[in-house]
Amino acid sequence: MPVLSADGETIHYLKEGDGPAVALIHSLGSSAQMWRALIAALQDRYTVIACDARGHGNSSGKGECTVATAAQDLKAVLDHLGIAECHLVGISTGGPVALTLAAQSPGMIRSLVLADTFAKPVEGSKERVEATAEAIAYVSMEEFGTQYAAEALLPTTSFDVQDELAGVIAKVNPKIYIQLMRSAVLGDFAALLAAVKAPTLVLIGDNDTIAPRVESDFLVQHIPGATLEVIPAAGHLACLDNPAAFNGAVGKFIDAHR
Repeated sequence: MPVLSADGETIHYLKEGDGPAVALIHSLGSSAQMWRALIAALQDRYTVIACDARGHGNSSGKGECTVATAAQDLKAVLDHLGIAECHLVGISTGGPVALTLAAQSPGMIRSLVLADTFAKPVEGSKERVEATAEAIAYVSMEEFGTQYAAEALLPTTSFDVQDELAGVIAKVNPKIYIQLMRSAVLGDFAALLAAVKAPTLVLIGDNDTIAPRVESDFLVQHIPGATLEVIPAAGHLACLDNPAAFNGAVGKFIDAHR
């Protein structure tokens, strides 16, 4: 993976394909590798970029990892690559990161896809963060990763996918994990929605219980012109549960705004 030094951190990123740029933002605890299937589906006609957030994947985690730093680091990578415009896709906690970048650099975003995500704390968010912080204080990240993968993915998703997600989470520093979780899950990004100018698609897995349908409906109601599409046979990480349907929806939408 190519590397960029930014703000004292070493940011690893993937860059594949050729054509208009598409930037992908992974979920909490995951890494750029979660996007392998989408990259494969797009790289024949797009330049696809996916970063590892600080302390995730192969990126360093010397300082804080927050929604703001994730947006800052992605912007640094895009600037480094000379990319002035891109289509932007964020899933789960990647949604607030995408909204933040879109607010800071509205002229850069050609289209926006927000998947299995939210713009404000959902019911029980504070309790969920506190319970997660308590859990990872007493169990290993390996055990926590296994538990999270079982919760976020559908039982029908292959054990290989579940094991890979659990393994990636297992390598994240617990402090970094909670920092990003607090920043994304407890942050309120609702004020950014009305200012989104790019064509926007909101995706949600039909079995997503972590960021439920009401949160996607809120995004559609408050982002001008946004549309909603439900991904069948998918939970909170639709790109892993049903990659064919997810990738098809993203590709069709981006192609329409190419």
